[in-house]
Amino acid sequence: EELMAEKKKWNSPNYHARKTDGIPSLMPLIYDMPWRLTGGQGPHFKESGIHNGTRGRVRAWTLHDADDKRVRTCIDDEIVLTNLPAVVWLQSEQELKKQHPDAPEKDWFPMRPITNSWSLDAAACVDIARKGFAAVPDFSLLFLS
Repeated sequence: EELMAEKKKWNSPNYHARKTDGIPSLMPLIYDMPWRLTGGQGPHFKESGIHNGTRGRVRAWTLHDADDKRVRTCIDDEIVLTNLPAVVWLQSEQELKKQHPDAPEKDWFPMRPITNSWSLDAAACVDIARKGFAAVPDFSLLFLS
């Protein structure tokens, strides 16, 4: 019972993202939403010039089959996905060093879910992991122009 209460707290949207290695618990997925990357994993990030702090906009996504089926028959304005999208395409504000071969447009980068693990306590007795996208909505520069 105590462990379940702690687990619920760790999965709370209020749990600070710095403690989750940059993966938020909830992520709105809206076309044209500005995003800022909170991490860059893998060699394809580096060779494309994508890194922590890169800004861009959500341009497309590939849903899990179960969610794709639900979305196609849904008449609601909003829907909560039950699975992470397989890919979210981010259009980078900066020109990419190397274009991804599957990118439908110039400077589009495929974000895939990642899993980050960390220790909850200083003694490293409680290890936890979170799977998601290392990105957050970023509206900070919209009002400067």
